[in-house]
Amino acid sequence: MSIYALWGRGIALHSDEWVGRGLYPGVAMAYGADLYEPKSGPHVTLYGPTTALFYLPTSLASNPSGAIWIAYLMNILGLLGPLGYLIHRILHTPESPQFATRMAIAGLLFVFLGVLIIEPTTEGLFRIHADLPAFSFLLLALCFFLGYLNNKKRLLLYATCLCLAFSVCAKLPTLPATFFPFFFLCLRRRLSDAYLFLIHLVIAFGFTTICFTLLYGWDDTIFILFKHISSSGWSLRNQLFDETGKAAQSHMSYLKAIPLLFRFLVMYLAEYWYIALSCIVPLTLV
Repeated sequence: MSIYALWGRGIALHSDEWVGRGLYPGVAMAYGADLYEPKSGPHVTLYGPTTALFYLPTSLASNPSGAIWIAYLMNILGLLGPLGYLIHRILHTPESPQFATRMAIAGLLFVFLGVLIIEPTTEGLFRIHADLPAFSFLLLALCFFLGYLNNKKRLLLYATCLCLAFSVCAKLPTLPATFFPFFFLCLRRRLSDAYLFLIHLVIAFGFTTICFTLLYGWDDTIFILFKHISSSGWSLRNQLFDETGKAAQSHMSYLKAIPLLFRFLVMYLAEYWYIALSCIVPLTLV
C-alpha cells in the first residue's frame, strides 16, 4: 500500500506547479548553465546552489518525465537513507537478531512514509523543491555527528559541518539548526569539542562560499544567499495573525520577525503537541 501511494504521488508530481522550479536548476548545473543572473537575465532559481546539486542526477534523463521520476527518487532516497541509519542506531543491539532489526527498520520507514504523505504539513517534502534537499542534508549531518560522537574522527566532524552548510545553502531558514551540535556538546560539557565544531563550521561555510563564488561569481552568490533574503517581506506572513488582513510593515528584518516566528512555533505546538512530547520524553529519560 505504501509503494502504491508513493507511485501515485510520483504521478501527481508531473502536474505540480513547483516541479519546474526545483527541477531545472539541477539540469542547468549539470550542463554548465548559469543559475543566477540578477541583473542581466531571468531568475532560474532564488534558492541556493546545493538544491541544484542535490537534483544533479536528473540530467541523466532523456525527457522531462524521466527527470521528474529521477528527482522524485532522489527525494525518497534522501529521506529514507538517513532515517534508516538513525533508526538502525536506535534499534540495533549486539543481542538483537539482524533479520528482526531489518524488518523493524523497514516497517518503521513505511509507517513514516505513510504519515508524511497524508499529513498536509509534511507532504511537501516529496515535491521537487528546496525543502527535501535542505532536510536531507540536515539528516545527513545528524548521521555524521552521531558517528563523530562514537569515533571522534575530525573527518566526521567536518562532514557534519559541510552537510549543515549545504542545508543552509539549500534553504536559509535551516540556519538555526546548524548550532545544534554546539549546544549539545556544551550541555555534555565537551567544550573543546564544541569550539572545534565552530571552527570546522566556519571552514565549511567558507569552503562552500568560495566554491560557489568561483562557479557563479561573487555578486550573484551574495545576492542569492543574502541580499534577496534581507529584502523579503516577513510582514507578509504576519497577515495570518492580522485581523485586518493587511501587513503592518512593508519590511520586517529577521530580528523584528523573531516574535512572529515564535507565534508560528506556538501555533505548531498547539497542533502537533504529540510530536513535541515524543521528542521531549526520551530526553528526560537519558
